Formats: sequence, structure tokens, C-alpha cells
Amino acid sequence: MSRLLHPLASRQRLLMAMASSMGGVQTDSSRGDFVVAGLLGTAEQWDRFEIEWRRSAVEVEAAQSSMGGIEARRSRVLAGLIDTFGLTGIGSHVAGEEYERLSLEIQRSLTGGHPAEPYVLCFRHCILEAACEAAKLPPQETVSVVLDGQDALASRAPWLFEEIKGLEPAPVRERLGALGFEPKQHFAPLQAAEWLGHEVSSPARNGEARLDLCGPLPADDARRPRLLFKSFDRRAFRLLQRDWEERHIEWNRSFSRL
Repeated sequence: MSRLLHPLASRQRLLMAMASSMGGVQTDSSRGDFVVAGLLGTAEQWDRFEIEWRRSAVEVEAAQSSMGGIEARRSRVLAGLIDTFGLTGIGSHVAGEEYERLSLEIQRSLTGGHPAEPYVLCFRHCILEAACEAAKLPPQETVSVVLDGQDALASRAPWLFEEIKGLEPAPVRERLGALGFEPKQHFAPLQAAEWLGHEVSSPARNGEARLDLCGPLPADDARRPRLLFKSFDRRAFRLLQRDWEERHIEWNRSFSRL
């Protein structure tokens, strides 16, 4: 896959494995929540990560009978590996109930004319964060994205990815490489991305505290946060709505002067 997505001369070969999920209860008044999450790393980081990720899977299964819930342990392993190998976790969440409260006009504005697809916000946020991370590398380096072909986002991802590349300014566009698909069962980065998305979108289970992948680190910890996370919740939508309304008012004022 790395040879397909990146030329052999590329030294960094950034790759973002991404997974999405639709959560919440589907009702007439809500489309539910949508989460997109991914992990970004170089080819060397991914090679080392895959060895440890597969090894940890065997260890977690072996300890299942004596050490609590398998999901909680797997998430703790993932957080540790993100830190150990310096991977960048990126995630985004749309609160469906809050999104439904926006006017149709604002929904169209926020999603580029696709109000029935609020996940556009999540996908775009993750892609732009990945491009910003790639900007720290030499100019010729780009970031490519891999999804599972069976993922909920897979059918729309090629169109969305190309649209983002076409609409964003050159510094962002030039950092985006290819979009590819791999079967999750054979591609460890996608398995990890799925676990990450599940962790940031699910409530605590059986009284267990959720792993704080996106919370602040201790004051004496110089490491970066493990997850660059954006939540399009009530507060975020309020700010977006205010910005949209201000732009709309200014547009009307400009039009009235003609």
C-alpha cells in the first residue's frame, strides 16, 4: 500500500488511516451522531506500530479471563502506542441533535451545499488537520488517506477528498496525496483507527471511566496531546451560526449598495 500511495523516493511517506461511524438513535428528528477518526504517521512509525499492535492483540486475548473488559484494555493499549510511536490522533464529532436545530440554509452553508451529509464537517476537519501536520515536513512530502472499502464513509470519500483538494488554498492542497482503500482485517492501521473512533464516540461502559485520549496532559508532561479532536456540538454550532449570520448580513449590505 505504501508503494502505491507514495513514490519510492519519498522518505517520510505520511499515511493517515481513517475510520468513521454513525452513532446515536435514529429518529425522525435526528440523524444521529457521526464520528470520523484517524491516525497519522510515517512509514517507519506504521511499521513499528503494526508489530506492537498485533502483539498486543494476542496479549489482550490471552488475558481476557483475568483482567476486566477487553475493549477497555484495547483502548489503553492504543493510547500507549500512540504515545510510544509518536502517532498523531485526529478526530471529529458532529452532534446530530444539535445539527438538526440549525436552519436548512445554514446546514447548506456549512456542508458546501449538502445539508443531508453533516459528516462532511468531520471528514474535512480530519483532512485539514492531517495537511497541517504534513506542512512540518519537507515540501515534497504529502499525506495520503486510507479507508476500509466497507466503511460508512467509503462511498462518498473519493468525491469529498477531491472537492477538498479543489477548494482549499495551495499550501493545503499540495500536502494532500492519494486516497486508497484496504480491507480492515488485513491492515492494522485501520483496525486502530476504528478503535480510536469507537473510543471517542462511546459513553463509559459498565461503570468504567473512559480513556481520556483528548484530555489535558499533566503539567510536567512535555508531550503533545494524543488526539487533535473537534466536536461540532451546541457551542461550536452556535459560533458557526453566528459567523454565518454575520457573513449573511454583510453580504446583504453589499448587495443593497448595488
